[in-house]
Amino acid sequence: IFDSDWYTSYRLIRAADIIVIKYSVNDKTSFQELKDSYAPMLKKALNPCSVPVIISAVGARKNGVPCSCPLCTSDRRSCVTTSEGAQLAKELGATYLELHTLNDFYIQKYFGGVLEYFMIQSLNQKSSEKMKKRKKMQKCYRVQPPQLEQPEKMPILKGESSHYNADLHNLLCCCQCADVAFYPKDLSMAVEAHKIILCSVSHLFMLLFGVKSLSDTHDASIVQLAQSLFAVEAGDPFPSSPHGAPPCVLPVRVVVKDSVFCSCLPDILHFIYSGAFQWERLEEDIKKKLKDPDKTEHVLEKVKYILKTPGKLNTVKDCKSHQIKQLNNTSLRLFFNTPVLADVIFKIQG
Repeated sequence: IFDSDWYTSYRLIRAADIIVIKYSVNDKTSFQELKDSYAPMLKKALNPCSVPVIISAVGARKNGVPCSCPLCTSDRRSCVTTSEGAQLAKELGATYLELHTLNDFYIQKYFGGVLEYFMIQSLNQKSSEKMKKRKKMQKCYRVQPPQLEQPEKMPILKGESSHYNADLHNLLCCCQCADVAFYPKDLSMAVEAHKIILCSVSHLFMLLFGVKSLSDTHDASIVQLAQSLFAVEAGDPFPSSPHGAPPCVLPVRVVVKDSVFCSCLPDILHFIYSGAFQWERLEEDIKKKLKDPDKTEHVLEKVKYILKTPGKLNTVKDCKSHQIKQLNNTSLRLFFNTPVLADVIFKIQG
Protein backbone atom coordinates (compact mmCIF):
# COMPACT_ATOMS: atom_id res chain seq x y z
CA ILE A 1 0.00 0.00 0.00
CA PHE A 2 2.68 2.49 1.01
CA ASP A 3 5.05 1.69 -1.86
CA SER A 4 2.92 3.82 -4.19
CA ASP A 5 2.54 7.58 -4.24
CA TRP A 6 0.55 9.33 -1.50
CA TYR A 7 -2.60 9.73 -3.56
CA THR A 8 -2.75 6.02 -4.49
CA SER A 9 -2.09 4.95 -0.90
CA TYR A 10 -4.75 7.39 0.35
CA ARG A 11 -7.29 5.98 -2.12
CA LEU A 12 -6.56 2.35 -1.13
CA ILE A 13 -6.90 3.10 2.59
CA ARG A 14 -10.16 5.00 2.15
CA ALA A 15 -11.63 2.14 0.05
CA ALA A 16 -10.92 -0.50 2.70
CA ASP A 17 -13.66 -1.93 4.92
CA ILE A 18 -11.30 -3.08 7.69
CA ILE A 19 -7.55 -2.52 8.12
CA VAL A 20 -5.47 -5.15 9.96
CA ILE A 21 -1.90 -4.33 11.04
CA LYS A 22 0.18 -7.33 12.10
CA TYR A 23 3.67 -7.37 13.60
CA SER A 24 5.89 -9.79 15.51
CA VAL A 25 6.51 -9.00 19.17
CA ASN A 26 10.06 -10.33 18.72
CA ASP A 27 10.95 -7.96 15.85
CA LYS A 28 11.50 -4.53 17.38
CA THR A 29 13.06 -3.12 14.20
CA SER A 30 10.01 -3.79 12.03
CA PHE A 31 7.71 -2.42 14.73
CA GLN A 32 9.75 0.78 14.99
CA GLU A 33 9.58 1.22 11.21
CA LEU A 34 5.82 0.70 11.34
CA LYS A 35 5.45 3.24 14.14
CA ASP A 36 7.75 5.93 12.67
CA SER A 37 7.02 5.63 8.95
CA TYR A 38 3.66 4.05 8.24
CA ALA A 39 1.55 4.89 11.30
CA PRO A 40 1.64 8.70 10.64
CA MET A 41 0.60 8.16 7.01
CA LEU A 42 -2.20 5.82 8.07
CA LYS A 43 -3.39 8.24 10.73
CA LYS A 44 -3.45 11.08 8.22
CA ALA A 45 -5.42 9.05 5.67
CA LEU A 46 -7.94 7.84 8.27
CA ASN A 47 -8.56 11.25 9.85
CA PRO A 48 -11.88 11.99 8.11
CA CYS A 49 -12.84 8.32 7.64
CA SER A 50 -14.40 5.60 9.81
CA VAL A 51 -12.48 2.53 8.65
CA PRO A 52 -11.93 0.17 11.64
CA VAL A 53 -8.32 -0.73 12.44
CA ILE A 54 -7.10 -3.89 14.22
CA ILE A 55 -3.51 -4.15 15.47
CA SER A 56 -2.39 -7.76 16.05
CA ALA A 57 0.78 -8.49 18.03
CA VAL A 58 1.86 -12.02 17.05
CA GLY A 59 4.21 -14.18 19.12
CA ALA A 60 4.98 -15.10 22.71
CA ARG A 61 7.42 -13.34 24.99
CA LYS A 62 9.53 -15.24 27.52
CA ASN A 63 8.09 -15.11 31.03
CA GLY A 64 9.80 -15.50 34.36
CA VAL A 65 12.65 -13.67 36.11
CA PRO A 66 14.81 -11.96 33.43
CA CYS A 67 18.44 -12.87 33.12
CA SER A 68 20.97 -10.04 33.55
CA CYS A 69 23.59 -11.31 31.10
CA PRO A 70 24.34 -9.08 28.06
CA LEU A 71 22.88 -11.57 25.59
CA CYS A 72 19.49 -11.83 27.34
CA THR A 73 19.41 -8.06 27.89
CA SER A 74 19.89 -7.58 24.16
CA ASP A 75 17.05 -10.05 23.44
CA ARG A 76 14.66 -8.15 25.73
CA ARG A 77 15.39 -4.93 23.95
CA SER A 78 14.47 -6.60 20.66
CA CYS A 79 10.95 -7.47 21.92
CA VAL A 80 7.94 -5.19 21.58
CA THR A 81 6.20 -4.74 24.93
CA THR A 82 2.47 -4.76 25.46
CA SER A 83 2.47 -1.09 26.45
CA GLU A 84 4.19 -0.07 23.19
CA GLY A 85 1.61 -1.95 21.11
CA ALA A 86 -1.27 -0.55 23.14
CA GLN A 87 0.10 2.99 22.77
CA LEU A 88 0.28 2.64 18.99
CA ALA A 89 -3.31 1.35 18.94
CA LYS A 90 -4.40 4.33 21.04
CA GLU A 91 -2.78 6.78 18.62
CA LEU A 92 -4.55 5.20 15.63
CA GLY A 93 -7.86 4.62 17.45
CA ALA A 94 -7.45 0.90 16.82
CA THR A 95 -8.33 -2.30 18.67
CA TYR A 96 -5.23 -4.00 20.10
CA LEU A 97 -4.98 -7.82 20.19
CA GLU A 98 -2.19 -10.16 21.28
CA LEU A 99 -2.03 -13.52 19.50
CA HIS A 100 0.47 -15.63 21.46
CA THR A 101 0.24 -18.53 18.98
CA LEU A 102 -1.42 -18.99 15.61
CA ASN A 103 -3.71 -21.84 16.67
CA ASP A 104 -7.47 -22.32 16.31
CA PHE A 105 -8.24 -20.64 19.65
CA TYR A 106 -6.43 -17.37 18.98
CA ILE A 107 -7.13 -17.13 15.23
CA GLN A 108 -10.69 -18.47 15.00
CA LYS A 109 -12.25 -17.55 18.33
CA TYR A 110 -10.24 -14.53 19.52
CA PHE A 111 -9.11 -12.70 16.37
CA GLY A 112 -11.99 -14.09 14.29
CA GLY A 113 -14.57 -12.89 16.80
CA VAL A 114 -13.28 -9.30 16.72
CA LEU A 115 -13.02 -9.37 12.94
CA GLU A 116 -16.59 -10.68 12.65
CA TYR A 117 -17.81 -7.86 14.90
CA PHE A 118 -16.33 -5.17 12.64
CA MET A 119 -17.58 -6.92 9.48
CA ILE A 120 -21.15 -6.96 10.82
CA GLN A 121 -20.91 -3.31 11.85
CA SER A 122 -19.52 -2.36 8.45
CA LEU A 123 -22.27 -4.25 6.59
CA ASN A 124 -24.96 -2.74 8.80
CA GLN A 125 -23.63 0.74 8.13
CA LYS A 126 -23.59 0.23 4.35
CA SER A 127 -27.06 -1.34 4.37
CA SER A 128 -28.46 1.52 6.41
CA GLU A 129 -27.01 4.11 4.06
CA LYS A 130 -28.41 2.33 1.01
CA MET A 131 -31.91 1.85 2.43
CA LYS A 132 -32.31 5.41 3.63
CA LYS A 133 -30.71 6.82 0.44
CA ARG A 134 -28.95 9.47 2.37
CA LYS A 135 -26.26 11.59 0.91
CA LYS A 136 -22.79 10.90 2.12
CA MET A 137 -22.24 12.80 5.30
CA GLN A 138 -19.31 15.19 5.35
CA LYS A 139 -18.40 13.99 8.79
CA CYS A 140 -18.21 10.25 9.21
CA TYR A 141 -18.42 8.62 12.58
CA ARG A 142 -16.01 5.86 13.43
CA VAL A 143 -17.33 2.44 14.31
CA GLN A 144 -16.75 2.09 18.04
CA PRO A 145 -14.66 -0.98 18.82
CA PRO A 146 -15.76 -3.37 21.55
CA GLN A 147 -14.32 -2.79 25.00
CA LEU A 148 -12.04 -5.81 25.32
CA GLU A 149 -9.92 -6.56 28.32
CA GLN A 150 -6.59 -8.03 27.30
CA PRO A 151 -6.01 -11.09 29.49
CA GLU A 152 -2.64 -11.44 31.12
CA LYS A 153 -2.55 -15.12 30.31
CA MET A 154 -4.92 -17.02 28.06
CA PRO A 155 -6.40 -20.24 29.50
CA ILE A 156 -4.77 -23.53 28.55
CA LEU A 157 -7.28 -25.82 26.90
CA LYS A 158 -6.96 -29.42 28.08
CA GLY A 159 -8.77 -32.34 26.51
CA GLU A 160 -10.44 -34.93 28.70
CA SER A 161 -8.26 -37.98 29.25
CA SER A 162 -9.38 -41.23 27.64
CA HIS A 163 -11.02 -43.98 29.74
CA TYR A 164 -10.86 -46.53 26.90
CA ASN A 165 -8.34 -48.97 28.43
CA ALA A 166 -9.92 -48.72 31.88
CA ASP A 167 -13.38 -49.45 30.43
CA LEU A 168 -12.06 -52.52 28.61
CA HIS A 169 -10.43 -53.76 31.81
CA ASN A 170 -13.68 -53.27 33.74
CA LEU A 171 -15.52 -55.23 31.04
CA LEU A 172 -13.24 -58.20 31.75
CA CYS A 173 -13.58 -57.90 35.55
CA CYS A 174 -17.40 -57.71 35.43
CA CYS A 175 -17.69 -60.54 32.83
CA GLN A 176 -20.44 -58.63 31.02
CA CYS A 177 -21.46 -59.83 27.54
CA ALA A 178 -18.81 -62.58 27.63
CA ASP A 179 -19.05 -64.95 24.66
CA VAL A 180 -16.11 -67.30 25.31
CA ALA A 181 -15.16 -69.32 28.40
CA PHE A 182 -11.77 -70.97 28.93
CA TYR A 183 -11.63 -74.18 30.98
CA PRO A 184 -8.83 -76.46 32.20
CA LYS A 185 -8.91 -80.12 31.21
CA ASP A 186 -10.93 -81.09 34.29
CA LEU A 187 -13.47 -78.29 33.63
CA SER A 188 -13.12 -77.22 37.27
CA MET A 189 -13.23 -73.48 36.68
CA ALA A 190 -14.04 -71.00 33.92
CA VAL A 191 -12.37 -67.77 32.82
CA GLU A 192 -14.71 -65.69 30.64
CA ALA A 193 -13.65 -63.23 27.94
CA HIS A 194 -14.80 -61.61 24.68
CA LYS A 195 -13.88 -63.00 21.28
CA ILE A 196 -13.71 -59.62 19.54
CA ILE A 197 -11.17 -58.27 22.08
CA LEU A 198 -8.98 -61.37 21.76
CA CYS A 199 -9.15 -61.34 17.95
CA SER A 200 -8.21 -57.66 17.83
CA VAL A 201 -4.77 -58.44 19.29
CA SER A 202 -4.02 -61.94 18.00
CA HIS A 203 -4.11 -63.78 14.67
CA LEU A 204 -4.13 -67.03 16.66
CA PHE A 205 -7.52 -66.20 18.21
CA MET A 206 -8.83 -65.19 14.77
CA LEU A 207 -7.95 -68.68 13.59
CA LEU A 208 -9.37 -70.29 16.74
CA PHE A 209 -12.77 -68.56 16.50
CA GLY A 210 -13.17 -68.87 12.71
CA VAL A 211 -12.52 -65.25 11.77
CA LYS A 212 -9.69 -66.55 9.58
CA SER A 213 -9.39 -69.95 7.94
CA LEU A 214 -6.35 -72.21 7.73
CA SER A 215 -5.85 -71.13 4.12
CA ASP A 216 -5.67 -67.49 5.22
CA THR A 217 -2.96 -68.22 7.80
CA HIS A 218 0.43 -68.74 6.16
CA ASP A 219 2.37 -69.21 9.40
CA ALA A 220 2.55 -72.86 10.43
CA SER A 221 3.80 -72.02 13.95
CA ILE A 222 0.58 -70.13 14.79
CA VAL A 223 -1.55 -73.01 13.50
CA GLN A 224 0.48 -75.56 15.50
CA LEU A 225 0.25 -73.51 18.71
CA ALA A 226 -3.50 -73.01 18.33
CA GLN A 227 -4.03 -76.77 17.88
CA SER A 228 -1.68 -77.80 20.71
CA LEU A 229 -2.83 -75.18 23.25
CA PHE A 230 -6.61 -74.87 22.74
CA ALA A 231 -9.57 -77.06 21.84
CA VAL A 232 -12.95 -75.52 21.01
CA GLU A 233 -15.83 -77.70 22.23
CA ALA A 234 -19.01 -77.92 20.17
CA GLY A 235 -21.89 -76.45 22.17
CA ASP A 236 -25.46 -77.68 22.48
CA PRO A 237 -27.25 -76.56 19.27
CA PHE A 238 -30.54 -76.44 21.24
CA PRO A 239 -29.74 -74.93 24.66
CA SER A 240 -32.49 -75.20 27.24
CA SER A 241 -34.59 -72.12 27.96
CA PRO A 242 -37.98 -71.37 29.61
CA HIS A 243 -41.06 -71.95 27.47
CA GLY A 244 -41.80 -68.94 25.27
CA ALA A 245 -38.45 -67.26 25.98
CA PRO A 246 -35.78 -66.81 23.28
CA PRO A 247 -33.00 -69.41 23.41
CA CYS A 248 -30.05 -68.28 25.51
CA VAL A 249 -26.67 -68.06 23.75
CA LEU A 250 -24.00 -69.70 25.85
CA PRO A 251 -20.32 -68.71 25.67
CA VAL A 252 -18.10 -70.82 23.43
CA ARG A 253 -16.25 -73.36 25.56
CA VAL A 254 -12.50 -73.54 24.97
CA VAL A 255 -10.39 -76.14 26.79
CA VAL A 256 -6.83 -75.06 27.57
CA LYS A 257 -4.65 -78.15 27.18
CA ASP A 258 -1.60 -76.67 28.94
CA SER A 259 -2.30 -76.64 32.70
CA VAL A 260 0.57 -74.26 33.50
CA PHE A 261 -0.58 -71.80 30.86
CA CYS A 262 -4.20 -72.16 32.06
CA SER A 263 -3.22 -71.22 35.63
CA CYS A 264 -1.76 -67.94 34.31
CA LEU A 265 -4.65 -67.22 31.94
CA PRO A 266 -6.33 -64.57 34.18
CA ASP A 267 -3.07 -62.58 34.26
CA ILE A 268 -2.65 -62.95 30.49
CA LEU A 269 -6.21 -61.72 29.86
CA HIS A 270 -5.65 -58.71 32.15
CA PHE A 271 -2.52 -57.98 30.10
CA ILE A 272 -4.49 -58.13 26.82
CA TYR A 273 -7.43 -56.07 28.12
CA SER A 274 -5.05 -53.41 29.48
CA GLY A 275 -3.79 -52.69 25.97
CA ALA A 276 -1.20 -55.49 25.60
CA PHE A 277 1.74 -53.20 26.38
CA GLN A 278 2.50 -53.74 30.09
CA TRP A 279 4.91 -56.60 29.37
CA GLU A 280 7.14 -56.06 32.44
CA ARG A 281 4.09 -56.24 34.72
CA LEU A 282 2.97 -59.50 33.08
CA GLU A 283 6.44 -60.98 33.62
CA GLU A 284 6.39 -60.06 37.31
CA ASP A 285 2.86 -61.45 37.83
CA ILE A 286 3.71 -64.78 36.23
CA LYS A 287 7.02 -65.06 38.13
CA LYS A 288 5.23 -64.53 41.45
CA LYS A 289 2.55 -67.09 40.60
CA LEU A 290 4.73 -69.90 39.23
CA LYS A 291 7.98 -69.36 41.21
CA ASP A 292 9.78 -71.46 38.58
CA PRO A 293 12.03 -69.80 35.93
CA ASP A 294 11.54 -72.63 33.40
CA LYS A 295 7.74 -72.58 33.68
CA THR A 296 7.73 -68.79 33.56
CA GLU A 297 9.77 -68.77 30.35
CA HIS A 298 7.51 -71.48 28.92
CA VAL A 299 4.35 -69.38 29.48
CA LEU A 300 5.90 -66.12 28.26
CA GLU A 301 7.06 -67.78 25.04
CA LYS A 302 3.50 -68.89 24.33
CA VAL A 303 2.20 -65.36 24.97
CA LYS A 304 4.77 -64.03 22.47
CA TYR A 305 3.47 -66.46 19.87
CA ILE A 306 -0.14 -65.50 20.61
CA LEU A 307 0.75 -61.85 19.92
CA LYS A 308 2.91 -62.81 16.96
CA THR A 309 2.45 -61.23 13.53
CA PRO A 310 2.32 -64.02 10.91
CA GLY A 311 5.68 -64.54 9.23
CA LYS A 312 7.64 -62.61 11.88
CA LEU A 313 9.40 -63.75 15.05
CA ASN A 314 8.39 -61.65 18.04
CA THR A 315 10.98 -60.53 20.58
CA VAL A 316 10.47 -58.98 24.01
CA LYS A 317 11.00 -55.59 22.38
CA ASP A 318 8.22 -56.36 19.91
CA CYS A 319 5.84 -57.26 22.75
CA LYS A 320 6.65 -54.03 24.59
CA SER A 321 5.73 -51.99 21.52
CA HIS A 322 2.78 -54.19 20.58
CA GLN A 323 0.16 -51.54 21.36
CA ILE A 324 1.72 -49.11 18.86
CA LYS A 325 1.72 -51.79 16.16
CA GLN A 326 -1.94 -52.50 16.82
CA LEU A 327 -2.84 -49.10 15.34
CA ASN A 328 -1.60 -50.23 11.93
CA ASN A 329 -2.27 -53.99 12.08
CA THR A 330 -5.16 -55.79 13.78
CA SER A 331 -7.40 -53.69 16.01
CA LEU A 332 -11.04 -53.25 16.93
CA ARG A 333 -11.58 -50.96 13.96
CA LEU A 334 -11.24 -53.99 11.62
CA PHE A 335 -14.55 -55.28 13.01
CA PHE A 336 -16.42 -51.99 12.55
CA ASN A 337 -19.44 -52.13 10.21
CA THR A 338 -18.92 -55.83 9.41
CA PRO A 339 -20.98 -58.89 10.44
CA VAL A 340 -17.82 -60.66 11.72
CA LEU A 341 -18.31 -61.44 15.45
CA ALA A 342 -21.22 -58.95 15.55
CA ASP A 343 -23.86 -59.61 18.22
CA VAL A 344 -26.13 -56.65 17.44
CA ILE A 345 -27.20 -55.10 14.11
CA PHE A 346 -28.78 -51.64 13.81
CA LYS A 347 -31.17 -51.18 10.89
CA ILE A 348 -31.87 -47.66 9.61
CA GLN A 349 -35.46 -47.07 8.53
CA GLY A 350 -36.38 -44.90 5.57
